[in-house]
Amino acid sequence: MVVTLWLVPVLAVPLLLAALVLWPTMRAHALAMLPWAPLPALAAALAAPAGVALGVPSVLLDMRLALDGPMRTMLGFAALVWCLAGLFARTHLRDDPRRVRFAALWLLTLAGSLGVIVAADVATFYAAFACLSLAAYPLVVHTRTTAARRAGTVYIALAVLGEACLLAAFVVATGSADSLAIVDVRAALGDGVGREAALALLIVGFGIKMGMVPLHVWLPLAHPAAPTAASAMLSGVLVKAGVVGLMQFLPDVAAPDAQAILLWAGLAGAYYGAALGLCQRDPKAVLAYSTVSQMGLVIALLALLPGHDARGEVLDGVVLYSVHHGLAKAALFLGVGVALAAGGGRVGRAVLLALCVPALSLAGAPLTAGAVAKTGAKALLGDGTGGALFAASAVGTALLLMRFLWLLRGQQIQDAPSTPAAGLVLPWGASVVAMCALPWWLGGSGDVTTLAYQLRPGTLGDGLWPIVAALATGWLVSRWSTRGLPRVPEGDLLWPLAAGMRGGVRCWARWVAELPRPAPGRVARLRRLPWRRWSEATERALSRWPVAGTLLILVSLALVR
Repeated sequence: MVVTLWLVPVLAVPLLLAALVLWPTMRAHALAMLPWAPLPALAAALAAPAGVALGVPSVLLDMRLALDGPMRTMLGFAALVWCLAGLFARTHLRDDPRRVRFAALWLLTLAGSLGVIVAADVATFYAAFACLSLAAYPLVVHTRTTAARRAGTVYIALAVLGEACLLAAFVVATGSADSLAIVDVRAALGDGVGREAALALLIVGFGIKMGMVPLHVWLPLAHPAAPTAASAMLSGVLVKAGVVGLMQFLPDVAAPDAQAILLWAGLAGAYYGAALGLCQRDPKAVLAYSTVSQMGLVIALLALLPGHDARGEVLDGVVLYSVHHGLAKAALFLGVGVALAAGGGRVGRAVLLALCVPALSLAGAPLTAGAVAKTGAKALLGDGTGGALFAASAVGTALLLMRFLWLLRGQQIQDAPSTPAAGLVLPWGASVVAMCALPWWLGGSGDVTTLAYQLRPGTLGDGLWPIVAALATGWLVSRWSTRGLPRVPEGDLLWPLAAGMRGGVRCWARWVAELPRPAPGRVARLRRLPWRRWSEATERALSRWPVAGTLLILVSLALVR
């Protein structure tokens, strides 16, 4: 009974509130429900007994839920971000005519996000992942603009592709494991039949959600198009579903080549995202490419899981880095809404100055929470080439955030000064405080979280030189560049692909137009043939079981042969 009280409300409360939103008398309070829905998950993360687990027979092939270790931290982080973003949305969207629909789909997305974390079997995990992916689509297209519709089309196409890859991988892995438990499936991915193909499909499926290059194109399209609260959720929490998936399913043993590919693909994505982000004109698009870059670094850390002597140590490093990134991105995206609401006056400048705190932390500046997260991550990668590239990526992060603040200031100047509502400022301020404090607490009792360690000359230098290098680079570009940075459209790789497809269609149409045409009389005779009567007769024949059954037996015999 105690176990049920902890785990069942994590999923039941968001689902029940989503149904309650559709009740006519409750629609006026739809947005007010959003901050309350994640509270059972936050309570479970903080106070549930260690190793709590629950089985629900006859639901989703005997649903199993569990909460332990790194997943407890991920659940608490996700619930906190959902709560703060819900508070922000309650004020930001109170006059939106589509707020009831937004609230219902927000709650469904929340249920999927939390279900991915507490799922202990493949069926529950896949159902939650699909709920998260599909319910988030209307949040992306909520504004109904042309850009939002285009972003939604790209998002849903890649989401369905990811779901198909995961389904195929789970079918292969569960068949080899002869079990639906995630622990058994992970073991089968290490030495089971078809493990290479299943592992590749899993990386593609989860990589799409994380924004792994070149599967990242939905991120820079969806983040600027979605409402501010939804953007904070997409960048802060939704991409972490892919991180949770790889944490759960990457086996303890994998081919060295696969590990190397994952490591270098992650590092390449980190630099690619930073380079493309500098060529954007929308501050939210810059933050989206920053997410692509940061998720590349997380992928590089996840590549260490197979074959590492201390799997728990790697998982702790991934969780710490992911939690800090999610809180910092939530603070930055919510800060965009507050800064634009404040306009270009004194309050707007104060908001912009406060946004420097999460920006500096994300870049790993000394004595910030980001310095704690990056120090732990660099220790896992070591002093080799991978560790050096990981450390140097902070320069790109700092440049991106400088670009973000500059563009946001330009948008502020265009608006008249005003005072943002308290319902916007308070959740944003809480996200900044949580970002500053939580990583120090989650870092444990090691040397990394002590002030003496962070004040060492070597530690201070590691955090300071990327900031100095970024400032020097920005000054040189602004001083000597006459043409400015080149502009790359949001979605980068998508546009050459679309142009190539359009060119292919034109070539095909031109080739078809040049084919010889049949004589007019022959076309007329073909049109007079009773095509509809023949097709209806064929359909009636095939609908009879003796005919259909005979054909089925013949096809089965042919396949067996």
